[in-house]
Amino acid sequence: MVGPLHLIFSLAGLQYASTAILPQSDVKSFSRRSGLLGLGDLPVLGPLVDQVTQNSLPIDKPKMPEVPSGTGSIKVVLDYGDFNGNTNKSVDQFYGIPYAEPPVGSRRLTNPIFPLGKYPNFDATRTPPSCPQQLATGGGNPIFDIATVLTDELDRLPIYAPTLGGQEDCLTLDVLRPTGIKEGTKLPVMLWIYPGDFALGSSTLLQGNTWVEKSITLGQPVIWVSMNHRMGAFGFLGGKEVGAAGIGNLGLKDQRLAMKWVQKYITPFGGDPTKVMLFGESSGAISTSHHLFINNGNNEGLFRAAICESGSAFPVGTLAEGAGQTTYDAILKDTGCDNKPDTLGCLRTVDYATLFAASNRLPGFLSGGSFPLAYAPYVDGEFVTGSMEDNLAAGKFARVPLITGAQDDEGTLLTLGVTSTIITEENLKPYLARLVPKATQEQINILISGYPEDPTQGSPFNTGVLNAITPVFKQYAAMFGDVGFQGLRRLVSRQVNRQMPTWGYIDRGMKSLPILGSTHAIELLSTFNIIPGPRADDFQARWISFANTLDPNVQGLPKWEKYGGESGTDDFKGNILQFESSGSTGTISDDFRSTQINYYLDNLKSFRLLSA
Repeated sequence: MVGPLHLIFSLAGLQYASTAILPQSDVKSFSRRSGLLGLGDLPVLGPLVDQVTQNSLPIDKPKMPEVPSGTGSIKVVLDYGDFNGNTNKSVDQFYGIPYAEPPVGSRRLTNPIFPLGKYPNFDATRTPPSCPQQLATGGGNPIFDIATVLTDELDRLPIYAPTLGGQEDCLTLDVLRPTGIKEGTKLPVMLWIYPGDFALGSSTLLQGNTWVEKSITLGQPVIWVSMNHRMGAFGFLGGKEVGAAGIGNLGLKDQRLAMKWVQKYITPFGGDPTKVMLFGESSGAISTSHHLFINNGNNEGLFRAAICESGSAFPVGTLAEGAGQTTYDAILKDTGCDNKPDTLGCLRTVDYATLFAASNRLPGFLSGGSFPLAYAPYVDGEFVTGSMEDNLAAGKFARVPLITGAQDDEGTLLTLGVTSTIITEENLKPYLARLVPKATQEQINILISGYPEDPTQGSPFNTGVLNAITPVFKQYAAMFGDVGFQGLRRLVSRQVNRQMPTWGYIDRGMKSLPILGSTHAIELLSTFNIIPGPRADDFQARWISFANTLDPNVQGLPKWEKYGGESGTDDFKGNILQFESSGSTGTISDDFRSTQINYYLDNLKSFRLLSA
């Protein structure tokens, strides 16, 4: 149980918590008090709490994971450099290859371009620095304080290594391939976009070696590519000034340039540029989904298939609306650029430490004030040409086969940050009014009425009265999971299915995790083989099959029906594959909470969740 808890809270950003750690006595006290909530028997809270130190990770000395030493030296020569990698067991590794001109100096807050310089004899054996990170905290919630204590103590485990801080010169990517693969082999490419709320993460947040190794075992070898991209104020800054300069959605543009790099340069590594599968989780899935709609759905042949794990492009406003402008104005004030005639020029020249600090003063991913998100994609009119619901209705999306899915309890992890302020339904109503300002009070009341305060009907689902840490926690977690994930997944599946082969899934595995259940990001423990077993084998075999054949069905596993059935007509009740702790168990109908989700989708423009 140590591994799952550590990874889930780490992926949520909690390994970056502040130095104010809950004293051991308080942790033990909370553990005892939480017994009625189903936490008392959590194995990790006993012996590990006794080992807790009072020192959290120092923010000025990041610990970077070391690339395993290789058994040989390998080289790939490109027109702008020769890149020397190494071999780890059955995988050739090339880390930190620059795919863009460094966004530093006058190139800060500008659109990415291919490298202008040369990189002779480049050492691609070292783990690259991440892009600047937002140092997320749990907002003082005692549950997060416990997680902080545990993850600080467990940072030495190889499951996950912090990418704290980072640097601006960070636009690099990693290429992993089966050992001995040469140019001309033409292997399919799995192109990964990491999670992290558009504010944290890195190309090595989760290691791709497991995918390459499994693909070799299955006889369906693939090449793995993952890229760093700009985040936070460096990559997802809103504001009318950003829009006027044409520099919105820089993080998405970084990702797009990395895709173009793959088209141009993956052949010498043994890859096939016509067989790229784009996939990601959480904000990586949201990014992947946005790439279906960017350029009015013209994907420029950059990928032929996509997988969205726990995330779809969400309805967004323009750069000048709501949270985008508010964030820009806050950054100006904190950097002292608010009184300058050229505010954007000031942000480009202010010293890195000042801009980095300003970026981190805004609410973090899981703090009580985290929504609407400070940093997120917006409609910019040129690259992100429209909101997803409009593009879907107009048929402006890439014509590629798609897998999209979500966790059963998506909302639990992401609502923990407000558990100390939203105690009753009366607290919930004004919070939602702030979160979705375009919705009327009547619309909010109708939405809430679909999610009763009865904990036996809330999320984590099917856990009875357990996990009700506040009277409305399970109620709000159920609502947030549907509004933020299930509803949009269902909308995308219905629309894309009419044009392209589409598969859907719901993951109800690892339901016994206290408070969280089958929560956001927990499938990563299986998809990245962190917890080996039949469930991990199932996920990986299907994803690798999809990369190779555009079909996630695998001999010996339950049949995965297409979302609209084999007929592909509009007259269907969506099919989704159900995953449980043992792996996939068969097809079910995508009709749970239909009344609630349909009401949300029918009023989607009023319920813009993540950007006002």
